[in-house]
Amino acid sequence: MEALPLGAFLLKHVSGWWYECCHQDFLTPSQPGIRRAENMTHPDEVSKAPGLLVRPRLLESLDSDRRIRLLCAPAGFGKSELARQFATRLPHCPVVWLDLHSAEKSLENLRTQFAEALDLDELSPSVEEVLKHRKQGLVVLDGYCPEKTTDKWLEHLFEHCPTTLQWLVCTRRLPSWRVGRWLLADELTLLGAEELALTEAEIKLLLSQLKLNRRISAVELQRQSDGWIAGISLHLLSLRSGVDRPFGLLHRNSLVEDYLDSEVLEHLPKEMLSLLRVIAHAPFVDGPLCAFLADDPMALRKLRSEQVFLRRLPGSTDHFTLFAPLKRLLQERYPDQAPPLLAASQWLHLAGAHVEAFRYALAIPDASRGLVSMGQIATRELLIGQNLNYLLEGIDQLGIAWIEQNPQALEVVSRALLLGGRLEQAERTIQLIAEQDFDLHLALSAELALHQGHAQEAQRIGCRALDRLARNERWAQMILCFSCLTRASLTMGDVVTAKRLQHQGIELSRRKGETLFECLLILDEVLIEELAGNLPRALQALDQFDQLLVQGPGSALLQGAALIRRGWLLILTGQERQAREALEEGLLLSCASRNPVACHAPAILAQLDANNGDFATAQQRLADAQRLMHSWNVAEVIYRGVLDLCTARIWMKANHYESASRLLSRVREQYEGEHALTPPSAYPDLYALAGFLQAEVLCSRGSFGEANTLLDQLLQRAEGNAFNIIVCQAQHALAEVVRLRGDLHKAERLLASAAAMAISQGQHNLLMGTHLEAMGSSLQAGPVADLQTAPAPEVELLSRRELAVLSLIAKGYSNFEIAKILSLSPYTVKTHAKHINSKLKVSSRTMATARAKALGLLL
Repeated sequence: MEALPLGAFLLKHVSGWWYECCHQDFLTPSQPGIRRAENMTHPDEVSKAPGLLVRPRLLESLDSDRRIRLLCAPAGFGKSELARQFATRLPHCPVVWLDLHSAEKSLENLRTQFAEALDLDELSPSVEEVLKHRKQGLVVLDGYCPEKTTDKWLEHLFEHCPTTLQWLVCTRRLPSWRVGRWLLADELTLLGAEELALTEAEIKLLLSQLKLNRRISAVELQRQSDGWIAGISLHLLSLRSGVDRPFGLLHRNSLVEDYLDSEVLEHLPKEMLSLLRVIAHAPFVDGPLCAFLADDPMALRKLRSEQVFLRRLPGSTDHFTLFAPLKRLLQERYPDQAPPLLAASQWLHLAGAHVEAFRYALAIPDASRGLVSMGQIATRELLIGQNLNYLLEGIDQLGIAWIEQNPQALEVVSRALLLGGRLEQAERTIQLIAEQDFDLHLALSAELALHQGHAQEAQRIGCRALDRLARNERWAQMILCFSCLTRASLTMGDVVTAKRLQHQGIELSRRKGETLFECLLILDEVLIEELAGNLPRALQALDQFDQLLVQGPGSALLQGAALIRRGWLLILTGQERQAREALEEGLLLSCASRNPVACHAPAILAQLDANNGDFATAQQRLADAQRLMHSWNVAEVIYRGVLDLCTARIWMKANHYESASRLLSRVREQYEGEHALTPPSAYPDLYALAGFLQAEVLCSRGSFGEANTLLDQLLQRAEGNAFNIIVCQAQHALAEVVRLRGDLHKAERLLASAAAMAISQGQHNLLMGTHLEAMGSSLQAGPVADLQTAPAPEVELLSRRELAVLSLIAKGYSNFEIAKILSLSPYTVKTHAKHINSKLKVSSRTMATARAKALGLLL
């Protein structure tokens, strides 16, 4: 009998503890009624194996109506177990299960196994004929090895078998099927290693069920394993059984090393293994580099076909990394790979891939060569992929003092430090640039002043820099200067100037073909439209951004920022579930690029958690965000105000008003007064949020007059800045304060105006707020009636504006008063009233009100 590898042997025979420690929901129940042949693995038997997680998110994906399911991932990603779990969910469906792991890889053998599984003999019809007449069932091919002939035969079966017959194929390599065709036909569900990997939440859930003698961080375990199920299982098993007491590192675990040797490395050709030893030390790998290292243009394709744990990096289209445990294992086994990496660095430098050459030079390490490559990096390259992260890591490795002695690299270093929020170091390098390039010095100084909270100074310096850059035709720096001036204008509350500058910048970007800079300016446009109260336009601009970014080389930095902004807009428009998904993905990409805007995602998510009463998770998110910013050396002026305001809001949700009040006072001191800072450029409405929270604190103390005064000031400032979204929110908050003071008539008018603005702006989260319910406003019936109460068939639906007018008519307001409340002309209100009467088929305002209430359009 063939000997089991050490890791597999221990996992099979020593892991009884796992069964005892796991919650019953983690175990797969047995399922009778599944056909079995000699070469089949019966799910009844396998389901009793310990240590198997039930994964609802993946089972839901497989539960779709698509009849072909393909699980394609390297060894140890739980494909077979997921297939068994899925089979148990089909209680009345016959299952044909073929275990092909150790079977001969040929079409004839596959047909033979099919025949045995279907109980066919020599006199029976062929496998093809039997399956063509099988109306119901699930066929599982576990351990399928793609070959051209077998792939073609299987596709033939897919095409000619009944659509009610379902297929599930587990394989380590992607078959040569016409996958695109099946996906477009909506008949194929494809799950790869990224989908099958354990998430951090799943690892936390797993660890919570185990009784280990040592504390294990789920975050660290996920980082070491990249969610590799076999590695995590073996590592935890060894920690429990005492096999791996000296080390807590997964890649040094003897069981994991043995598993990698037996399941991955021994199956590779020698030339591939030789290439792996080299690229394990490489910071990235792509097609051209593999061709250079292996002298084989198809080297990367061969590696990918072998499924050697290659992963695409976030925000990049063509760069890959080795699976983390395998990479660390190979690095320790083969520590000296400097000569081939040095040759690769030289080749990349000559090919113009300067960021990549810089990373290779530091991997060798060769600081001098790295600085030469850094000096050749163009500013736009900082926005590509994860290049900002790579540059900041390189700066940390080299040290800022060393870089200052090499003036050719100062420009890209200064830009990288500014983008990364490391303002003190950026200020040092910008001062050194003044002697050799005064125009660039001015442009960078404007950006620095904006980040430091001095928007007026940034605007003054930026205008001067823009004029000098235009005379010298330095287009790239001009575009970035336009973006800086746009954000400075917004921070100072000048929407009109911001819009004009943004248009100039985006036109210049388009004329010069600078796609990434155009994307950067579209993000500025999104912020302008949001503050102006045009939420649908802001979301449309983000859609345009997505389409444009696809045409370029990809940017984790820009894409992450766009997703976080989209998440916030989705919350404003009342789409919380979609918002969470966008925020989580945006946080991942922003962290991959080391973009300080990453702090906004946990801040927003923390507010959502607090709204749901989960204060512990909310506080943990903010603490994690603060630690992240500290580890990146981000200046506090960039993120401190945002996190403090979110902290105050969470404390208020938990009824800790005094603590929140003290924190808010400190925040407002920074952004008020003669020498106050301007808000962060990504959060120009920060002053408004601070004011809203302070007004709520005052109301909690019964100081309604002070709250009224504060909100009046906020409203006047927002109206002066043309921040219409803040105007709407301020009117809504002011209506509640006025109501609490007892002036119901004025509260109704304010709330009606706020509701009308919220409808036109798309702020559906405001319309769904509890304040509207508390006041019993009939305006609530406007947006709700469209969804909940359908009028009689003979009645034409009223528009949202007509519903707003009708609700005020019902309260007895005149046309002139309605016009003032809704910011319309009296003639427009009169026209709306005529349309309402016509649609409701009535002849007077009184009859219109009665008819609307009868139809459920008004409460």
